Amino acid sequence: MDQEVLDRAKRLKLIASQATGTDHLDLKLIEQRRIQLFTLKHDRDLLDQITTTAELAWGLLMCCARRLPECFDASRQGYWGRHQFAGIQLNGKTLASSAWAVSAR
Repeated sequence: MDQEVLDRAKRLKLIASQATGTDHLDLKLIEQRRIQLFTLKHDRDLLDQITTTAELAWGLLMCCARRLPECFDASRQGYWGRHQFAGIQLNGKTLASSAWAVSAR
């Protein structure tokens, strides 16, 4: 929601963002135009109950590591190459970014 978008929305009164971040919003302009803004950024009670994103990320990681999409496609076609779709074991591996690291041990 930058100036270009907001300039086109002349009658906009409210923005609701399901995100916790606000870097996609021109907060100064939204405030100047007195547009009401709802985000999850400060709703700690709700956010503390949500594990969906982390669970989805873990599920996608498992799909990649174990090659599940290829397994599903092959089995739908009546083929099961047990050793062809073995994937990798996560035991002993470390997943890391600059902000955090998870070790599967």
